[in-house]
Amino acid sequence: MTQLDISTSPPGRATAPASGALIAVGGIVVLQTGVACSEKLFDHLGVSGTAWLRLLIAAALLLLFARPVLSGKTLRQWSTVLLLGAASAGMTLLFSAAIARIPLGIAATVEFLGPLAVAVLASRKPVHGLCALLAGTGVALICFAGSGGVGGGLDYTGLALAFAAAACWAGYIVCTRVVGEVFDGYQGLAVSMAVAALVVTPVGFQEGTTGLLDSADPVLLLAAVTGVALLSPVAAFALEMTALRRVPVRTFGILTSLEPAVAAVAGLILLHQSLGAAQVAGLVCVVAASAAATWADRTGAAEETHTNEELS
Repeated sequence: MTQLDISTSPPGRATAPASGALIAVGGIVVLQTGVACSEKLFDHLGVSGTAWLRLLIAAALLLLFARPVLSGKTLRQWSTVLLLGAASAGMTLLFSAAIARIPLGIAATVEFLGPLAVAVLASRKPVHGLCALLAGTGVALICFAGSGGVGGGLDYTGLALAFAAAACWAGYIVCTRVVGEVFDGYQGLAVSMAVAALVVTPVGFQEGTTGLLDSADPVLLLAAVTGVALLSPVAAFALEMTALRRVPVRTFGILTSLEPAVAAVAGLILLHQSLGAAQVAGLVCVVAASAAATWADRTGAAEETHTNEELS
């Protein structure tokens, strides 16, 4: 669940593509490792309690680091920040609830439809329509061709939560484009993370605090949550920002398409979750659709720029 819109990334030159690619993949691995580890905390803190503490700790760390300038913002700008925070809260809470019911790899694949939908809807190219069809085929394989027959033996509520998280991710991308023009660097992320923590507080505060207080070792449990928050989203975002300064945006977008596959591997290794052949095929379809959409979008943008330069 990468909380970064590549369209608003800081400018930088691709000075070290090989190391940048490794850093980008490392960011994805760190992100999905953090998400998988968070699932292990559900028994102690609950789903909403874990999500709330992750957001709260991440917000505190990012605010301390970024020190955002809050003055001089208009009502419209603050409205966008609030919407971004709400979308971030929805992504975290809904996705956490989803992985409590369905395998991490499947939840990540379904959630990835959010940014893919934004790319497809923002373009009128025929290739994006084909990408949407391929992604739809992948989701159908995941949901209806699993080992359990119709529904794949999956929890329908878990699938619905993953789709809702995908919608929040799409909204996050749209809002990020505006917030990125108002706040510099990490400041927008820090403020939106604080808003997200506040949004989740009504449903996560009691569960999270009760879980900590009732724990045999609350200090150790709090340290575990802090570690998860450091992995996802803090460290993952920092690695992504570093990678974007070393590789072209198109390359980064294609590498990000590996996220569902990495999530499936993390689920297998850390959570002992295996996927059926049809579900793996569906995952591959979504990854391929996302990579193709990114490639076509960036190629088209480059061709348009080249044409404009020739005409000028």
